[in-house]
Amino acid sequence: MRNERLTSLATGAAIFGSLVALLALPTPASAQAPVIQEVRIAVQDLQTKQKLTELSPGDTLRMEVGDRVRLRLVALPGGRRAPRYPSTKFWALAGTKRINLTNIDVKVGSVDVEAVSSVHPGNNNATTLIEFLIEEDLEFVKRSMKGGTVTIDVVEPQVAEPVRPGRPGFPDRPDRPDRPDRPDRPDRPGERGITLYEHQDFHGVSETFTSDVRDLRGTRIQPDRASSVMLDRGCEAILYEHPNFEGRSSVIRGPVEDLNNERVGNDTLSSLRIDCSGRSGGSGDRGITLYEHQDFRGVAETFTSDIRDLRGTRIQPDRASSVRLDRGCEAILYEHPNFEGRSTVMRGGDIEDLNNERVGNDTLSSIRLDCSGRGLGSVDPPGLPPGNRLGVTLYDDTGFRGRSETFRDNTRDLRSSRVGDDRARSVRVDPGCRARLWTGVDYRGESLDVDRDVDDLSRTRIGFDSVTSVEVDCRR
Repeated sequence: MRNERLTSLATGAAIFGSLVALLALPTPASAQAPVIQEVRIAVQDLQTKQKLTELSPGDTLRMEVGDRVRLRLVALPGGRRAPRYPSTKFWALAGTKRINLTNIDVKVGSVDVEAVSSVHPGNNNATTLIEFLIEEDLEFVKRSMKGGTVTIDVVEPQVAEPVRPGRPGFPDRPDRPDRPDRPDRPDRPGERGITLYEHQDFHGVSETFTSDVRDLRGTRIQPDRASSVMLDRGCEAILYEHPNFEGRSSVIRGPVEDLNNERVGNDTLSSLRIDCSGRSGGSGDRGITLYEHQDFRGVAETFTSDIRDLRGTRIQPDRASSVRLDRGCEAILYEHPNFEGRSTVMRGGDIEDLNNERVGNDTLSSIRLDCSGRGLGSVDPPGLPPGNRLGVTLYDDTGFRGRSETFRDNTRDLRSSRVGDDRARSVRVDPGCRARLWTGVDYRGESLDVDRDVDDLSRTRIGFDSVTSVEVDCRR
């Protein structure tokens, strides 16, 4: 009996000791302060793939127009624990006209940000914000860390003035201070040329050449480094992959902001030929330039007279997505060869996306062009009923940008139109036309009479985002 009591006492002592030991163990992590001590936003340059910086919630990121970066949320535990990349949602909270958000990947907590404009139409004082929210249930993160914002400050790019070398194909002579850099004078044929840039969108180290270069070795730009090209008007160039004008090549007749879109490729250019005499077909005359892709990218070709059929040209039919028109020129873009089908009238300015035009994207097949000053208005272009070629065009963004539609007759309700109801922010008025813009359907409410272009309706009596019906009168 005594032995049994001793055994029970020993067992009780063991249990008591175990309890004491358990109480002496470190408190579980769930009962300690949160493991995640800080939340940061990593910023990566999408062009170079290099990490630029890290931001704290509430910080400001300064971007130039054209910059593209990737934001990724990083949760930093205390001590030496590895960082975590929780599932995070990003979205634009304000000032969205300045930036584009793409490739939002909630699972890895990242988003791509492109700076598209330094202004915010209608409210340039608006702050551009990106908001984030951690969707993953991080066990030990404070509630205050689960969300926040980053301010995006978009500015115009600071492009260095290209330096023209004294001898094309050879480095400049910085040791000759008595020979200051000459100003860029594209109006003098002897000084027209081609400028190569180290990075896309005409950024980085640059160098200008005015004659053929057999090998870029020994130049400032060097071989296999060029990523964008600026070509003076009236010039034509052939870019080659290898020295001595060999390898893949691209013929260009205008600026190329990203050589990834050209056959010669990015970071491959090693030699080039250039002709600014006008004999190559790239004359100095004014004209119209068609581009394969939106925003004036891809294969390009310039025309200085009517084109009845784009077959046989470099750009080809049904490929154009953006258009540049020289000042003082007028053009009519047609859907089909022989100036037939749907059409769009251009009277100065550029079209960065033909999706927003009546002729449409990837449909352009013929062009009528006049740069003499006489204009095309005196002739009824084929494919348009007489008297219907002129009109009033509404745009859903300031500066004649964005989605648009041309109206040649009264329209009582814009809700079924391409530009939409209560969305007009600028208006173009063809010569001989006038319009009355109404804030209500059936030509009711406040009205505004316009007989000339208005690039920002916010400065008018009715303001922007208010036009609901329109009366049009075009008389010649």
